Amino acid sequence: MQFYDGAHDFMWQGKYSRGEGGFLDKDSAGSGLLPGFRMTVNRPFEAVALFGPALIHKYPVATVTAAEPPQISPEALDLDLSQQQSVMAYRGYLAQTQYQHESDKSVASVMEHYLNWLQIEGNKKMHSRRGITESIVKGYGLLYTELYQPHGSEISYPLSRHLSVDDLTKDPDAEYEEDVQWIAIRHIEPINIAESKFGLKPKSLRGHIESSQGQAKRRSRGKRSPVVKNSYDLLEYWEVYSKNGFGQRLKSTNKSKAKTPFDFSIFGDFTRIVVARGIPFPLNMPPESLSEPQEDLFMRSQWPIPYWTDEGLGNGWPISDLFFYDKPRSVWPISMVKPAIGELRFVNWCMSFLADKVAASSTTYVGVLKQAGAEIQNQVKGSSAPFKVVEIADAFGKSISDVISFIQAPTFSIDIWRMVSEVMEQIDKRMGLTELIYGLTGSQIRSATEADIKDQNISIRPEDMAEKTEDWLSTSLMKEMQAAVWLLQPKDLAPVIGPAATAVWQTKIASRDFDSVVRDFKYRIQAGSARKPNRMMRIKSIREFGQAAMPAIQAFAMQGFTGPWNAYMHDLAKAIDIDAGDYLLDGEAIQQVLREQEANRGTQGSTGGTGS
Repeated sequence: MQFYDGAHDFMWQGKYSRGEGGFLDKDSAGSGLLPGFRMTVNRPFEAVALFGPALIHKYPVATVTAAEPPQISPEALDLDLSQQQSVMAYRGYLAQTQYQHESDKSVASVMEHYLNWLQIEGNKKMHSRRGITESIVKGYGLLYTELYQPHGSEISYPLSRHLSVDDLTKDPDAEYEEDVQWIAIRHIEPINIAESKFGLKPKSLRGHIESSQGQAKRRSRGKRSPVVKNSYDLLEYWEVYSKNGFGQRLKSTNKSKAKTPFDFSIFGDFTRIVVARGIPFPLNMPPESLSEPQEDLFMRSQWPIPYWTDEGLGNGWPISDLFFYDKPRSVWPISMVKPAIGELRFVNWCMSFLADKVAASSTTYVGVLKQAGAEIQNQVKGSSAPFKVVEIADAFGKSISDVISFIQAPTFSIDIWRMVSEVMEQIDKRMGLTELIYGLTGSQIRSATEADIKDQNISIRPEDMAEKTEDWLSTSLMKEMQAAVWLLQPKDLAPVIGPAATAVWQTKIASRDFDSVVRDFKYRIQAGSARKPNRMMRIKSIREFGQAAMPAIQAFAMQGFTGPWNAYMHDLAKAIDIDAGDYLLDGEAIQQVLREQEANRGTQGSTGGTGS
């Protein structure tokens, strides 16, 4: 992240250069080993600038499709179609199946409408771009799905917001994602908002934690002017999701001498606990809640949305994760920049010293006789050019060149720059920042075959990244639907999808078993492509298709079947950004013309026969 957004000279600062893994001796003193001009070659920024817009260019488009029913033959149902009764039974089965499928398609349309509204209302494009940036730079991008109610609004809706990987902690004992038993998510909020969120009494937390002013005064003790934060009193707390109990099975808990008569097993395996430093009780289970009925206490400890029921999607956590390069036997993937960090450090080192070398080589050294007097020296020194004067004590000539002479600096070796250039090329290959990604080419493409080969090879990495991004967005869509089915009320849905669709939601979606929503028994939820379209490739593909299909399309159009012609013209016009309206054909008009022509030919034939 420092290479992406750090100070231009961060690599030369003592904390990095002399820290663990640094490139300078910890005991070395002074700045003799450091260049005067310090720079950072920011390849991570270029990766974000090039891959980011290519991966998400617009809001994700949710597509919900009803599952096609399986084709069941009469023989599978033990029906003999030679008997009238079996024929009637099979027709009834087909009619019932078709009726159910049409109903499922309507329900899918309702779900699709609501999810597409969510993408824009929740500003999914902005949160996704943040996640993609972190995935490129840090290796891991996250979306956290929760129920959200805007200030002053009467409705709530699921929101997938960006969660920084810095605010996520995972079970350190796990080697693979499916082995993770708990995760913790860090939040920072004003105390009053946290109190309201967890139903605590106002100012009930202030007696347990130190205020920001108190922290500032304590940190500045012994100083003349304490620095006091002019902000809200903020609370940092951790929301811990567990799949293995409330913590009673942890090794440290089992070794504790302090025993509790409380039976934690009543909470089950899938629990949530919210903790904060300095507060001696979970925020979601304050001391006064222990007197509540056991059922209420149980609900306090549960996940707000039971994502754990779907371990196949996002591994059953409230987060959707995006990463491009997995690391075996680790729950943390690697950044695409990490393999190039060594070369980046080397290039920054060389480029900084080369800048000093260029500055030194650009300086003109002038030798002036000491006896030449102050007048000549002052004239040379007063020049605006980068001159440096070297006094010469004595000379043996009388010409001007013997009084003033230019001293030639050592020539610059091009081999140094060639080495740096080759290392930078290796960095670009490792990160996928090839010249074609920039829209450049170092050599002329000699044939269409060569162009196709280069296009295919260069698209391997972006296509793989785009597919993983679409899977990530599909995962977040599914979690949003699960949250909507589990928590939303008719008042939250009616303003968005209308009263009729709300009634369908209540009877066909909310009333179904939650497991059927999780397992995709009837509906498939996917995110359509949100990446930037390749306009030239689409135009080329449409024209290639037209070369093969246009004769048949034209023949159908001349018979009045204009659907294929209009579809082709619509796609082509969209690709080249023009209005297709003037190029579309009216099938009914063509049919009418054909009928009139046929009638005219019949009339002419009849008249000709009479005359003959």
